[in-house]
Amino acid sequence: MQNKGSIIFLSVSFISFLFILFDKADLVLISFRSMYTAAILFFIANESLKGIFTPEIVEFWIGAIYLCAIPLYLLFAARKKFWKSAGKKMS
Repeated sequence: MQNKGSIIFLSVSFISFLFILFDKADLVLISFRSMYTAAILFFIANESLKGIFTPEIVEFWIGAIYLCAIPLYLLFAARKKFWKSAGKKMS
């Protein structure tokens, strides 16, 4: 029963994160675009980057990375739980 509850929790969490990710897809894409631009500015015009680099920008980037990374983590965790429970059923 515990494995079933874990799989349901992971599935609901995964679907919730995907819903938020698709709902805020435009912001996530803007965040990755600004991250790319900041990386280019770092190499080309470091002083310009220092002028626009703020803690809010870093929070924006972390949020986008989080929204993309957590569904992947949940997918792998659910897959591991599924294979583990399938292995116990086979034994």
